[in-house]
Amino acid sequence: MKKLYIKNDGDSDYLDTLIKTLKDLESKYPKSIKNNIVNHLLYQLDYDLHLIEECETPIEVLLGLEIRREIDSLNGTEGLYYYLHPQYEIEVSDSLYRVDFLLAPVMAEKITTYPNIVIECDGHDYHERTKEQAKRDKARERELLKAGYRVVRFTGSEIVANPKKCAWEVISITKQVQKELGFGD
Repeated sequence: MKKLYIKNDGDSDYLDTLIKTLKDLESKYPKSIKNNIVNHLLYQLDYDLHLIEECETPIEVLLGLEIRREIDSLNGTEGLYYYLHPQYEIEVSDSLYRVDFLLAPVMAEKITTYPNIVIECDGHDYHERTKEQAKRDKARERELLKAGYRVVRFTGSEIVANPKKCAWEVISITKQVQKELGFGD
């Protein structure tokens, strides 16, 4: 089956493309295969919608969806299965910090001897507009680092220009942290 992509040009009719694809499935494959594919698509859509609802800004949505798509390259490696947690709360030194994302192995979200990657999306509207905001962000990052979390920051401009590249960088950093923590030996 050929790969299908919908142009992100604002003129594409998503519903027509989806209906045509489902009709192609119906005509070319047995019902059991079609049902399996449709169930997989519905699961993925539900997962994406949950992520979108949890994100607070458009740049978080862009980056979160791309990271989520790339997680499969990590899952199962070194026996770790990762989950991307949007708007995750981390308690450090009697302070509660809500980070844009936490990428961590399932059931090891707060155990920093495992790869726990905090991902921050620094849009101009929310970060470093004032010296006080910049000071708070830097102090918060230092606290997270002291607690054993790895922190990766992207500007809104980086994310909008190439969210896939940012996601690949997160995956690359996560693989490096796996090695540092002894999961790649």
